[in-house]
Amino acid sequence: MYEPGNYDIRIARIEDVPAILYLYQLSVDDIYKDGLFLDHRKLKNTINNKGFQFMVAHSDGKPSGVVLSSLDLDQRATKIIRIYVDPSLPDCREVKKSLIKNVIEVNRSTMDVVFMTTKHVTLDQLQLSKELGFHFLGFFPISARERVRNPAALTAFFYDGIVEKIRLHNQRLHPLVMPLYNVVNQKMKLSETQCEPEILPAMKSASTDAFDPMDLELIEAPKFVLRKFKRLKEKNLLSTDFYPFQEPNALITDPEGKFEVFVMLNYDLHFSAIIEERLELPVNPAVLYRQIARILHERNITYIEMIVDAADGVCIEYMLQAGFIPIMYFPCLKKHGDVRRDFVILGHTYEKLIFCLDGLRDKYPEMIKMYAELDKMILQRNNE
Repeated sequence: MYEPGNYDIRIARIEDVPAILYLYQLSVDDIYKDGLFLDHRKLKNTINNKGFQFMVAHSDGKPSGVVLSSLDLDQRATKIIRIYVDPSLPDCREVKKSLIKNVIEVNRSTMDVVFMTTKHVTLDQLQLSKELGFHFLGFFPISARERVRNPAALTAFFYDGIVEKIRLHNQRLHPLVMPLYNVVNQKMKLSETQCEPEILPAMKSASTDAFDPMDLELIEAPKFVLRKFKRLKEKNLLSTDFYPFQEPNALITDPEGKFEVFVMLNYDLHFSAIIEERLELPVNPAVLYRQIARILHERNITYIEMIVDAADGVCIEYMLQAGFIPIMYFPCLKKHGDVRRDFVILGHTYEKLIFCLDGLRDKYPEMIKMYAELDKMILQRNNE
């Protein structure tokens, strides 16, 4: 355990809930409300849930900071999903830093990687994660309507030896993924030799495919969708899609149920994630996902995200045809047997993208330039 100043860090208890709810009110602004920390019952259930790890920093008998992490023991991965610290504390930054340190230490024997997404990231937040040994992997784009807010950033901590010993090396990458890989490789030294761009086989254009799945509809029934998803997953009837720490709450399907794509919708953030799919008939993925993107955007979802194996150049090409663009390269994300595989985060939006604001643009000019070039290249390809 760590003790910044006079603070002790321990596992949260049910009796901490009222004080944690009050701490949350002190810690947030009016931009985004966290439903979990506004609901006494949900908070208690989370503390009791073994899939989560809830740590509290205490001082003088009351919580001064909390960190909530989601655990995936099979994937040996931890995601820090919430950090709230009383902003009035003189050593607020050190309390936050020590909470994150504690997550790293208590999971050292059971995890390979710890990562976190920081909303509305600042230079100081990126510097804090760097001081803790996290690697900055990139920015998530935001739409023009969110111009007054900074984007989110992804950082990841890899335990000693993980990248060097069990990462799958020498993967052949899609040419438009190479810039993302190069940015990460410069910082992390992923391998001694650069990955070579994959020469893709001739592929049918999405616009000439015989099947046009226009008759799709969105079903929003969270409990039904989750139950169906878990049942299909238990029977190994889903594809090999991968999206850690998320469960679907909606389903996009055709009337006959031949095509089922499970998604997570977050209307508060105007965000959706593609989780898994089940396809009974062959279909051009570009056609299918172009239609899915249209359905989601019609419901005011401004940003759609999916995660694809970095070495799956054919899948990435289809998604580029569907209008997705490469956003981030995440090494060692998925455990596959005795190795860990790299993945690429793809994003889709119809709006003008803003990848960086304020001082972040000046601090990371090469990364912002890379994103701008990728955006132009995808726009050109989609207009061909």
